[in-house]
Amino acid sequence: MSLLERSLAGVLLILVVASLRAVARDRLPKRTFVALWWVAVLRLLAPFALPSRLSVYTLLASLRRIPARVPAGAGTPIRAVPNAVLPKAAGTAPQTAAAAPFPVWTALWLAGMVLLASWFAASYILSQRKFRTSLPVKDGCAADWAKAHPRVAVRVSDRISAPLTYGFLRPVILLPKHMDWEDRTALTHILTHEYVHIRHLDGVTKLALVAVLCVHWFNPAAWLLYALANRDIELACDEAVVRLLGRPEAYARTLLRMEETKTGCRPLYSHFSQNAIEERIKAIMKLKKTSALASVCALLLVAGVTTVFATSAQAEPVPQTEPPVPQTESTPLERLESSIVYMDGRLSFTIPEDGTGWSIWIGGRMETDGGGMSVHYLEAESAAGSWEGEKTYRFQVADGPYESLTMFAAVDGEERDIDLTAYLPESGEAAPAETGGQAMIWPTEGTRISSCFGKRTTPGGGSAVTHNGVDIAGAEPGAIRGAAVYAVLDGTVEKADFDAEYGNYVLLDHGGGLETLCSQCESLSVKAGDTVKRGDVIAAVGSTGKATGPFLHFEVRQDGEPQDPLGYFSEDTLDQLGLPWR
Repeated sequence: MSLLERSLAGVLLILVVASLRAVARDRLPKRTFVALWWVAVLRLLAPFALPSRLSVYTLLASLRRIPARVPAGAGTPIRAVPNAVLPKAAGTAPQTAAAAPFPVWTALWLAGMVLLASWFAASYILSQRKFRTSLPVKDGCAADWAKAHPRVAVRVSDRISAPLTYGFLRPVILLPKHMDWEDRTALTHILTHEYVHIRHLDGVTKLALVAVLCVHWFNPAAWLLYALANRDIELACDEAVVRLLGRPEAYARTLLRMEETKTGCRPLYSHFSQNAIEERIKAIMKLKKTSALASVCALLLVAGVTTVFATSAQAEPVPQTEPPVPQTESTPLERLESSIVYMDGRLSFTIPEDGTGWSIWIGGRMETDGGGMSVHYLEAESAAGSWEGEKTYRFQVADGPYESLTMFAAVDGEERDIDLTAYLPESGEAAPAETGGQAMIWPTEGTRISSCFGKRTTPGGGSAVTHNGVDIAGAEPGAIRGAAVYAVLDGTVEKADFDAEYGNYVLLDHGGGLETLCSQCESLSVKAGDTVKRGDVIAAVGSTGKATGPFLHFEVRQDGEPQDPLGYFSEDTLDQLGLPWR
């Protein structure tokens, strides 16, 4: 996450905390808002992001990912050509080794940060020089208090006008020399107040606020954070003192007297009397005993704001890259043969992009008629087959066993006879019992299982989770986008909708408690209540929802329980696709 992104994300968080402060400041413990400001500080300074499903940014991201709906029957989706090489985006400039010029805005940001940090550093150094001339208290109430708190030094200076505290490892309470040393009540209030600052590590908080201001000086919300957080530090300290000593009226009078002689601006120190005195007096007089309910509400508020507004959008799953496959020289004829697929009584193949002068025909001899060569010429449409797209041809295979079914293909002076009977199912093959005797067909053209059923590691790393289906991808990245998704069995469309995780999906009810789900679709071609037949187009492959790229997520459910989809296809179908049996 870049600096600008962190700064913009911090704006929303700061505005939320400021709004909550305005509404609930007198109803919750004052330390609640100091804790919320710390959440904002960490959000602005942390160089990393914490993704969360409950983050408001996750919700916004999911709303942006909802694609436009495509009405059923609006048109046939464009099929991507398998094994095609994706073209480079037009206008993509070649990478060069030349270093990019230093951005002007980066230079301005650095200059502003250095100037502001230098001002804070100079203020601190000048103050420290003044404080070195201070002397330890030797007698009176302040000396007695110092003896009771040996880890804190109490010193006196004639170069300050109001009490303050500085130092982290060796804290010092510095008192002005002109104080009324006989007023034990005022001294007790002042010393207790400064001691509470030390115990709360308010010096560290102020240093963090200064760091936010230096880094995000260009962001007005950072200045609002700095001002309101410093106010809440003092309000929380006042609340703690009154709870320790009681008598809020007396403490308020001490605060008013010290306001008359308040010191100048020293941003890295804690002062007994600072600005916003009216706000502090009102808060002291309204102070009530903190109830258990208020404490619980404060904890829930901090946890809720942190989870919803201080976290980032759930990261999109990182696509799992596969090791590069060694490139082997294959001929156009070999690629043609590898593209042959049998599905639902039809054979299809795709003509490779390369190669010229293609000549293809198909002929077969049935065992029953003893002759009758049937030839399908691909130069023209025929009753048996048709082109789907520019390169894919699909044709119906006759029922009954073939004595021979052969494809003859020639290109660039080479030719090959391909035995198509090897791609056909065995005669009399039984369908799985769960499907009511009807054989499931493969749901799309892709044959590569990119993610199997069962336990798997979440994309991008992480704990093992259960994957309730199989992900079917193309042979090449992106090649399957837009491919048709088929109903694997006859059934009824139970749902056809969008989900943030599944994207566009279709849930089919096939009866007997058997359901199939096709998700991550680019578009849907059916709607809830439609009746479909096996082989009907119900959607197009896409990458909606939580998808790492174009693929079809396919599930089989029996009585609501996820099943391994590969167990519902015939052995011959899996053999043809080159997939293992289940």
